[in-house]
Amino acid sequence: MAARTLLLKLQERGHIQLPPRRQTPANRMRQTQVTPGGWDSSAIASSLGELGSLQVSEVSRDRSQRQRVAAALSRFHYLGFGGAVGENLQYTVRDRHGRLLACLVFGAAAWKCQSRDQFIGWNLAQRRRNLCGLANNSRFLILPWVRVPDVGVADGELYQALLEHLRARDLAGAATHLHEIRLLNGARV
Repeated sequence: MAARTLLLKLQERGHIQLPPRRQTPANRMRQTQVTPGGWDSSAIASSLGELGSLQVSEVSRDRSQRQRVAAALSRFHYLGFGGAVGENLQYTVRDRHGRLLACLVFGAAAWKCQSRDQFIGWNLAQRRRNLCGLANNSRFLILPWVRVPDVGVADGELYQALLEHLRARDLAGAATHLHEIRLLNGARV
């Protein structure tokens, strides 16, 4: 891939002429068009109590809901969203009226992370054996029209609702994961 990138840059600058492509690559990430979501963007300014109970839904297997998550993350997340890579779980959070409040994407944990490994206290063999039980939050978006104090803090209601959902569902076998998630961003599931 690096060689192809170099050749394309050389052609772009007029130093070489490459032959025409023989085939178009079947890269699903490049071919995916993110269409703007038709979400209700009316302001939601209230306390946590006024929101009512939060509805956390895993949408990893629902194509239309995954597209809505991708559209929201692409449009509103400061890092954008080029698509989830590898094993991942995608969630939406809605209020009692079904209005979209937040989108979350969790992915497989990084192989090496010294501070995490020290926090957990495991050695190399333990990491090899247990890494599949960890998930990293790769995207967390509270939509810009949601103005609810403390909704996104780590000990806030949204995060607690997500943890309760994960505990209740017992994620063994959920979505693309074939193993139970035991630790999520430092919180025991």
